[in-house]
Amino acid sequence: MPLAKAGISTASSMSQSVSIGGTRYAAMLDPATGMGLTRFISATVIAESATTAAALANAACIAGPDVTKQSFAAWGTRAVRMVYEHEGKSELVVMGDFPI
Repeated sequence: MPLAKAGISTASSMSQSVSIGGTRYAAMLDPATGMGLTRFISATVIAESATTAAALANAACIAGPDVTKQSFAAWGTRAVRMVYEHEGKSELVVMGDFPI
């Protein structure tokens, strides 16, 4: 994928985790609970720089797709692609001009 004057980064709650009492906790922390995220979610962000994209990819995972849909333009992102689990099914949402 050609990328000029931009950075791309992916964050995910899907790889590093621990299971405690039958609940899966991701290494990515939810600031509202202080615990690891318990939902499967991944976000890829294209922004002005790789550093900004990395920070916003994590923010998108923590905020979730609804907040990200409302906020991604204000965050200064060019595009966001999120995959998440909703009612046992994988969902995909694309915001902005995300190249396929």
